[in-house]
This record gives sequence, C-alpha cells and structure tokens, in this order.
Amino acid sequence: MSQGRPVVITVGEEQRTVVIHEDYKLDELGATLWGSAIVLCAAISDPGNFTAGWFVGKRVLDLGAGTGIMGLALAALGAREVVLTDNEPRLLKIMQKNISLNSASGRVMARTHDWCKDALPLRPPFDIIVACDCIYEGGDGLVSTLQSCCAAEGIVLLAYEPRGQVWGESPFHQDLLQKFE
Repeated sequence: MSQGRPVVITVGEEQRTVVIHEDYKLDELGATLWGSAIVLCAAISDPGNFTAGWFVGKRVLDLGAGTGIMGLALAALGAREVVLTDNEPRLLKIMQKNISLNSASGRVMARTHDWCKDALPLRPPFDIIVACDCIYEGGDGLVSTLQSCCAAEGIVLLAYEPRGQVWGESPFHQDLLQKFE
C-alpha cells in the first residue's frame, strides 16, 4: 500500500502540501484523484480567487469527498472544521488514512452521507461547501443538500468535467440556478 502522493497547494505566500493515498484496486469512483479536484485545488490556490488567510476559521463540508483532497487542502489552509462525506462506506477507510497522513485528526472527520437523506446529522450551516465530479443528471438531492447546509453568507465550490451537456442545460443546473445566485 502506497503512502500517497503529495499535492502542493499555494495561496499567496502560504504553501502547504497535502498527501493523498489512492486505492487503484478498489472498484469505486472516489478511490482515486479526479482531474476536477486538481483543478479546484488550483483555483483555491490562485490569489486572484482567494487571498492568503481567507480559509482560516471556516467550517467546510466536502460532498462526495472520495479521497478527501479538497477538504484536506482547505484544512491545510486553515479551515477550523472539515467534514468529508461520501455515500460509499468503503471510501471511509481511504478518507481516514488521508486524514492520518496529513495529521488532521483534530479538525477533519469522515462520514458516510447520502444526499437524498436528511442533512441535519452533518450539523449545518457550513461556510464553504465543495463538491468535485458529483454532478450528473438529476442531481439526486445534491441541490437540496447544498441549500440546507450552506450558511447564509457561505459559498459553494463545484468542479466537474462536463460530460455531454452544456452548463445550464441539465435539470441539476436549472435547479441550482433557481436556488443560488
């Protein structure tokens, strides 16, 4: 079993390394890093998007976390509390390993969560909600979870690789645009 690969996150003068273990043998979509997560890591690293210290003290919810890269990156940049979630229980072991590899046990926790279920056990509201490659036709309750978990002044960061539909065309996009500015 590998110890993981380093992913360097830089925001302004801050540079942090997050180590991510992937499981190529586990037949689960979230067991490896996806390109959209790397792209979102680059976006939060861009000083044109976020200034140094912007993430300090924030509560973060990572939906469909898979390996947990986004939540762990935000924890490394100062998030106060991070909840990594995925609907696949087998991914909890990978998330726990990555929490341990990054010495983030005090601030980061991993949970199983299905978007179609009640979000209250997640203890909203959250200042930041991230989701990478979680968007597919219908959204399966994702918009409802985003709406019920996001703080009034919170932000939602979504990253995904378009697969067949242009932004705004799918039922998910239409629902999202109706409920968020």
